[in-house]
Amino acid sequence: MLVRKYGLEPVVLHNALLKAKEKRKSTCGPLSIVVRSKEDNMLTFMFILDDRAVAQTTLSQDSLTKLLAVPVEFTRLLHDRDRPFTAVDCGELERRIAGRLESHVLGLETPFQLSRRGK
Repeated sequence: MLVRKYGLEPVVLHNALLKAKEKRKSTCGPLSIVVRSKEDNMLTFMFILDDRAVAQTTLSQDSLTKLLAVPVEFTRLLHDRDRPFTAVDCGELERRIAGRLESHVLGLETPFQLSRRGK
């Protein structure tokens, strides 16, 4: 994701895409943006860093308009403000869910510790 990788603000990127749509070129942070093609309702943007293409995307006019409407609560995810899950977190979560599910299926009132066979 370009916003995360290059530390861009979503609104600034959106404005740069609109400018590129009108003038065929723009910049956003360290990236240059070039419109490669305009066909019907579709725009193809090339993102360039140090004279090297780093990404290309095709968006409809409607999608470009909707990009600005990203809910505020999701913008913090773009900046890694939420702690990502690790393999340990997922494993522990799976064990807790499995214990609660099995307790529920067996009709027990409190979850119990699951153990693997052969240990």
